[in-house]
Amino acid sequence: MRHVVCAEGVYNEGLRERVTSFGRNHEHYTGGLDRESLVAALRQKDAALERSLAEIQASRDADFTVEFHGRRSLAAHLNVYGTHEALHHGQWSPYAAFGGFETPPGWKLNWGL
Repeated sequence: MRHVVCAEGVYNEGLRERVTSFGRNHEHYTGGLDRESLVAALRQKDAALERSLAEIQASRDADFTVEFHGRRSLAAHLNVYGTHEALHHGQWSPYAAFGGFETPPGWKLNWGL
């Protein structure tokens, strides 16, 4: 979970700074590894993403790009962001279900968990 918080920090910073750098990814989270701390950090990163997307939309900058692995593309940046999240959801969903954790409605709908 810490990895996802850090990665979300990198992707969010990319939206703010228009360049994505994984060189300092662990600087995006230095909190505890307990469930409450990680959930709070994930919620903060989600809120930051919503703010960044709202700012991009409000700017109406049709040429808004993010440098990402040598390419300049907002679409590529957002695609990798979403794909990264989906990858980890797919990894965690069976473990959560098998471990007896309550799973999110979307996991139940999408994967029958």
